[in-house]
Amino acid sequence: MALIILFSSTTAYGLFDTGTAMGKGKFEIDVAVNPFESVDYGQNFAFLHYGIGNGFEVHGYVSKWGTIYDWNNSTYETYMGILKQWANFRYVDLATAIGIRKVLNPANDTSLIGPGILYTLKINPVFRISGHLQLISSIFQRPGGFETAPLNLGYTSEIGLYFMLTKHLEFAFGCFTNSAGIPRPIYTVNYYF
Repeated sequence: MALIILFSSTTAYGLFDTGTAMGKGKFEIDVAVNPFESVDYGQNFAFLHYGIGNGFEVHGYVSKWGTIYDWNNSTYETYMGILKQWANFRYVDLATAIGIRKVLNPANDTSLIGPGILYTLKINPVFRISGHLQLISSIFQRPGGFETAPLNLGYTSEIGLYFMLTKHLEFAFGCFTNSAGIPRPIYTVNYYF
């Protein structure tokens, strides 16, 4: 497994958006590591999902850009959101999600991530294809309240291939892009509790 992580980290970015909500009381952690400054845009992150029932899950992440070893000169982000799965068919799940992202260091404006469409194509019990298309806007703090930029400020999109390695362990890789960048390879290792 360590070899898979190290090999895949040469193209690490981040992968965690699917159209399938966690079941009530279920917990998942998705991890990506960018060792040895191998990817200049790479992230080190842990993304947590927790099912709260009726197709809802709360989720969030903590992220550190750049090398895993330099803790003082890095960019840190946090995100917290909620996902609602609104369709569950034999081969397709669909959901929407919305959340708040904050860059902590260096301090930056807060972003509204979503609303968006998330999907999961259920190929078989050990393989699925998932991804998203989500809008992004900035939230500015002004005297007397908050102001948001138009919801079409930008977007992110992602497509990933997910493979169950064991009953609790999954490996995912795919492609991520946003309105300001080029498509980037991504990966995560996902563990289900």
